[in-house]
Amino acid sequence: MKRYLYMTFAVLGFLGSTIPYAEAGNLTGVRVSNHEGTSRIVLDVSEMPVSWTKSYNESTHALTLNLGGTTNGLTGPVAQNNTKTGVLKGISLQPVNGALQVTLTANKDVQHHEFTLEKPSRIVVDLFSGYAQQTTKDVNKSVTYSKINNTVAEGKIQAFALSVDNDSPMVVAHVPEGKTLSSVIQSHTAIIGAKVKGGSFDRPYSVASDGTIDLERISNRGTLRYTPNRGYFIEEKRPLLQAKTQKDTFLITSVNTGRKENALTLYTSAYGPSTKTNDFGYEVTVANGKVVSGQKGNSKIGENQYVLSGHGESRDALRKLKVGTPITIQNRPELAQVSTTGGAALQAGTMVLKNGNYVGADGTHNKARSFIGTTKDHNLVVLTVDKAGLQSVGVTQQEGAQLLSKLGVVDGAELSNQGSVDLVVNDTYVHKATPNPTTYEDIVIIK
Repeated sequence: MKRYLYMTFAVLGFLGSTIPYAEAGNLTGVRVSNHEGTSRIVLDVSEMPVSWTKSYNESTHALTLNLGGTTNGLTGPVAQNNTKTGVLKGISLQPVNGALQVTLTANKDVQHHEFTLEKPSRIVVDLFSGYAQQTTKDVNKSVTYSKINNTVAEGKIQAFALSVDNDSPMVVAHVPEGKTLSSVIQSHTAIIGAKVKGGSFDRPYSVASDGTIDLERISNRGTLRYTPNRGYFIEEKRPLLQAKTQKDTFLITSVNTGRKENALTLYTSAYGPSTKTNDFGYEVTVANGKVVSGQKGNSKIGENQYVLSGHGESRDALRKLKVGTPITIQNRPELAQVSTTGGAALQAGTMVLKNGNYVGADGTHNKARSFIGTTKDHNLVVLTVDKAGLQSVGVTQQEGAQLLSKLGVVDGAELSNQGSVDLVVNDTYVHKATPNPTTYEDIVIIK
């Protein structure tokens, strides 16, 4: 049975308000980049189409784009790097009812992903074969290593995973001066680069210039722990935040939870359209980094806004803030750190899985990422995903969490801001984030 998928896009400069139908411009160039199992087609246009639609025919493996108001202005051949490894079989350009119909035919059933670029104007189409392959090797009776090829909505990915049973303990080495994994002299089965030299799992919690809060930055944090009687497990830790003006600092006691007595709560749009609080407190609404209003309770939370809700002493402090006061949300350092002597704990980054459910941020970007997770049997899973052109487009935080779930993980955290990390098994690098070994200040050693 044939299946057709149709989508329509209105294009405004760069996908803004709709432009009245008119000639949008010419197709001035077509470039194809082929790689194993994937092809990228770049359509150069003098102006973006007035509108465009796309449809995919599974029977013929053909993706058709209708570019409204666009004409064929090609004066030269299609540029290709080669025709041996990609999935693109042919390109057809036909004028149809005031539009240019671009048909991209693949040599097999494919997935596709489209996006636009500007300055210069381009439409980019990625065709890639949808397949999943996992090759697993036993290191010993307790440790396995896997190479994973898979696809996400945006393209192909290449990932690597290390699975460690709960009877194989870990030690966490903290090396402030930094060390490559190959220079670790302690006996080991496997070594994981956890935090790069000078890096941090915990970026400052700040408000962007447009007033939006990066939810990825205020998600709960995870700490990986190991004990002989329990195995591997992840403790969830709420972020410590403060709101800061030029003159005052306010300690935030909770994020997106019901307001309690003598508390200061931060509410974002993730909580809902309003704070749902009563009139026994005081709240200020912040947009674009400034206070825009103050009210007693149940404040509306608009787009690109957040609300600080105070009770008791916090209520009295918020009442002093005037409309127009600049304010930011920042990370609040801990007063004391719990000693982790013995190497049984690793402070990690953003929690992404809790009891099998996704708890990370929405709308994150595809990039190289690494994750740690634990299974219901308290085994450890380490996952690292590359970003290397069309061969691996990287993952969003949620896509990484989905990969963890497929590996049996129920609780997981990202090694935030570390990209893909190096892995060593039996003194041999099985994965390197870059051609040269990376230097790490936090290193996980599996005995």
